[in-house]
Amino acid sequence: MYKLLIILIIIYFLITQIKLLSLCNIKYDKINHLITKEPSLIVCSHDYEQNDVFIVINEFIVSKKPVTIVLGDLVGHHILFYYLKLIGVLNIDFLFVKEEGGTVKKIQDELMKERFVVTFLTRDNKSHGVYYSLKDLDEEKNIYLCKITSNYLREEKYFSRFEKITYNYGKEYNIKYEKYLYSLSDDKESFMNNLSKILYL
Repeated sequence: MYKLLIILIIIYFLITQIKLLSLCNIKYDKINHLITKEPSLIVCSHDYEQNDVFIVINEFIVSKKPVTIVLGDLVGHHILFYYLKLIGVLNIDFLFVKEEGGTVKKIQDELMKERFVVTFLTRDNKSHGVYYSLKDLDEEKNIYLCKITSNYLREEKYFSRFEKITYNYGKEYNIKYEKYLYSLSDDKESFMNNLSKILYL
């Protein structure tokens, strides 16, 4: 019994020493800071796979602002969630996108709880979730763009998860926040096209 307890303590200690950025040898510079304290919707670019997620998580670990991050319902994301709880990161929560839907309502609920909400938008995005998340809110919320850039960009598809990790290993990035002024009088297609255009400008 005592041996098992000692082993568990050692495992816990080792886990708590793991730093997300070191897993993929990530380095990044901040062009500016997310200066607002008012909970807002943050839309992030997503060119660099898991590295984008790790960078955003690190930003909120440092700032300690309450945030809910919208991610796909994948095993790796669930492991990441429990890792954060295990090391005592309590200001970050995850919202997993389910096949049965309901994500928009959950995002709205999180925004009304006075939490930041982060969602990632790929270059080939076809979803209108950001538009609908803001359209029926009881009060207007700000949008901030989080632009993560580097000196490389892969356009071809990855053949495996291992290739995703190795290809993006050891890279350097810049992160920049920008307030985005929007109008919900635009139709959903125009709204999302304009948002994506500025995000990847």
